[in-house]
Amino acid sequence: MIPKGERENKPADYYIGSDTRKVLVTLCRLLQEHYRLQPGEPLPEVRFQANHPRSHRFGPGRYLFQYSRQAIPSNGITGCLRFLLHGMLFRTREGQIVLLKAHLLRHAFATHAVQVEKYPLDVVGAWLKQKNLAVT
Repeated sequence: MIPKGERENKPADYYIGSDTRKVLVTLCRLLQEHYRLQPGEPLPEVRFQANHPRSHRFGPGRYLFQYSRQAIPSNGITGCLRFLLHGMLFRTREGQIVLLKAHLLRHAFATHAVQVEKYPLDVVGAWLKQKNLAVT
């Protein structure tokens, strides 16, 4: 995986739990079926979403979030998230409606890890690959 904010197309290791691993394995199987790939045959390389603000940093790759030889755009992922949560309304403590986006889940994870689970800030910052703890 390429960490958020990485300046180069340089993979990094991440710890993932068994549930996340199962989801990724299922996703890979679905893509294998979709593309009719043989066991061990790699996913096709697809172009990173051209209209993404960071597209200049990422070249073609074997992205997991692809379909029909096209990268799934971030608004497509947001759309899927909203579809899965259809009918659920999220509000702040002040009553303002919260529009769910994938990046917001990153913030929710960090907040939960620090405030509820009591993980040290530097550990959460390392998980998120943040270079500045003030941002974390």
